[in-house]
Amino acid sequence: MLSDLSRARRSRRLAEVDVFERLYQAYLTVLALAVVVLFAAAVVGDERVGASAVARVERDGAAVVGAVLAVAMVVGLRSGNRGGPLTLEAPFVAHVLLSPVARDRALRDPAVRQLGQALVGGATAGGIVGVVATHRLPLASLPVVLWAVVAGAAVAVAAAGAAMVVAGLPVPKPVVHVLCLGLAAGSVADIVAGTAWSPGSIAGRLAIGGVDFDPVGLVVLPVAAVLAAAGIAVVGGTSIEAARRRAGLVSQLRFAVTRQDLRTVVLLQRRLAQDAARRRPWVRIPSGRQAPVLRRGLRGLARLPLVRLVRVLVLTSVAVLAALGVWRGTSPLVVVCGLALWAAALDVIEPLAQELDHPDRWAGYPVGHGDLLLRHLVAPFVLLVAATLVPVAVAAALGDAGTVLGIAGGTVVPACAAAVAAAAASVATGPFDITSVQAFVPETVGTQLIARVVWPPAVAVLATLPLLAAPGAADDGLTELQATVRYLFPLAALVALVAVWLTRRKPGLT
Repeated sequence: MLSDLSRARRSRRLAEVDVFERLYQAYLTVLALAVVVLFAAAVVGDERVGASAVARVERDGAAVVGAVLAVAMVVGLRSGNRGGPLTLEAPFVAHVLLSPVARDRALRDPAVRQLGQALVGGATAGGIVGVVATHRLPLASLPVVLWAVVAGAAVAVAAAGAAMVVAGLPVPKPVVHVLCLGLAAGSVADIVAGTAWSPGSIAGRLAIGGVDFDPVGLVVLPVAAVLAAAGIAVVGGTSIEAARRRAGLVSQLRFAVTRQDLRTVVLLQRRLAQDAARRRPWVRIPSGRQAPVLRRGLRGLARLPLVRLVRVLVLTSVAVLAALGVWRGTSPLVVVCGLALWAAALDVIEPLAQELDHPDRWAGYPVGHGDLLLRHLVAPFVLLVAATLVPVAVAAALGDAGTVLGIAGGTVVPACAAAVAAAAASVATGPFDITSVQAFVPETVGTQLIARVVWPPAVAVLATLPLLAAPGAADDGLTELQATVRYLFPLAALVALVAVWLTRRKPGLT
């Protein structure tokens, strides 16, 4: 009977599907993937690497790629710990899971579909990485792409299966945390020691099979199959309460994405991830009458959970690595640098976002609206600069300290200021009001939607463009610091324009 209901529901949905609309969506998907491949290929460049670089890939590639694959497994385990990875609709939870039908039978079809989606998604991601890698590696393209596809599909299926096992048994949270820490620590130890024996690194051996085939990596395939089978076998133990909560949040998340309400999307994503603020702050901020807004912001940031702080450090590290790539001649990495800083700023802009979430309280302060928002930018700016200086210090210790500090001295402060201002603009931009379309040409709605989403991160990217002047500083008879500080005035003007825009925001304004 359950299968009959599923077929009837599927038939009803297919009857309402417009074939040409589906074809158009497929066209947009293919176009988006092509843009991703072309941009990634532009970032890595087309110049073929030499034999020494290929030897380095053979030596360290498994550990480095394995670290990324280990992150995918950690995401799967954490998702299962929160009731995932199945995303069920609210009616399915209310009527099917609470019916007399056995829960494992009811969840079997959604579990198989989830594994199928993981298979396709992982294979696609692996294929994109393989195609991009072939632009630099002087090797046959087909083996590199095929092994990347196989590894991506296997790890994605393993992550989904592991999530089902964790949610279905269920596995206690401390055990999951230990497993996640073990996966991450094993990959880090392999990178430091130059070995490749952690679970992630073994998957990395499979991924680089087109460069250096290692039969040990084939162990990943039966492990992925076992995890997938185990996930389907125990998926019936998934908590109904967690499934109901997840269904409601995902439904709200889809609506928020449709309205382009970034703040609501962030809040719902944190609720899905159970990313709540700490009850006890990391440090105590003393009370006082001086700079109350700054103190309040610092107190809020002192309660950020460890996961969010780690994410900020990872994103700032990515930004610093991208900046080093720009220094070495890969100019398109300025986009990666700016976007990473903007994403990190979205996590540290919480004091201002909390103010925007309570417009009734905001309107009651004896301070101008714009002045209050600008004061809330100080604490996030301080934290983002501090988080960025950590990977900068590591890069200076491991490389040419003079060059690294010279580039950082002219770029860190303006780039972080622009990133914080851009993140504040993204959060302060309210949901899209369809009634405002009447004042414009209706044909421009698509352009308006894209522009209101793109311009804040574009500001963060523009603030990293002085990095392009650093590699040619010696040719102009300048130091790296002198070459980058020449752009401080236009960057200050850019941040000032965003600040003026923020001062126009009022309580309750969308």
